[in-house]
Amino acid sequence: MVNRALAQRYFKDEDPIGRRITLRTKTELEIVGVVANAKYLSLRESDVPTAYLYSLDDRERIGLELSVRTSEDPLTFASDIRREVQSVARTVPISDVRTLSRQVERSLVKERLVARLLSAFSVLALVLASVGLYGVLGYTVARRTNEIGVRLALGAPRGTIFRSVLRESWTVVAIGCAIGLPAAIVLAQLLATLLYGVTRSDPRVLAGVVASVFLVATMAAAAPAWRAFRVDPLVALRHE
Repeated sequence: MVNRALAQRYFKDEDPIGRRITLRTKTELEIVGVVANAKYLSLRESDVPTAYLYSLDDRERIGLELSVRTSEDPLTFASDIRREVQSVARTVPISDVRTLSRQVERSLVKERLVARLLSAFSVLALVLASVGLYGVLGYTVARRTNEIGVRLALGAPRGTIFRSVLRESWTVVAIGCAIGLPAAIVLAQLLATLLYGVTRSDPRVLAGVVASVFLVATMAAAAPAWRAFRVDPLVALRHE
């Protein structure tokens, strides 16, 4: 049996069934079937041309791996599988029983660590951006106290003042997103080498990030906007 990678490399579009190949043992073997590519050590490994031999013909084997597919929790069948194997070969030791999901998790330890670090730095960056936005808007509202007082004295609705402050924060965020999104798409290529399953431009992820930033900006701008909403026109007009 050979995998698709081997069939594609050496036989291209031809049918490999019935063809013969020679391995390192210098023995000619006939191909009787083609199976899908598989990953053994890591999800990142490329598809390596592989040939599968009848295990009982391999006199130099040092072990045998048994793969079992179940419809329920695989660990519930572990004792039954041990019992069946020992009924055939009582002296054969059975060790390292693990599920496929556990093996996948073990291969992603490095990626999970990198993802957690990046998530922590992302949260820190979001907090710093929120604090900075809050400070800038608070300073802007303080500088516009006279202007706000004049507008209120001339009959401007307080809701208009409130929305104008929020609009400033959204404008700043929109400009930042317009600059940051193309940069994020470019830098995603670097993340693809560090994390498994990361694409260059996932619309759902980008939309979630933009929505999160706008939500944080709204929350950061709420306090300065509320202060502008509650300002007394007389006090504002006397403000220096």
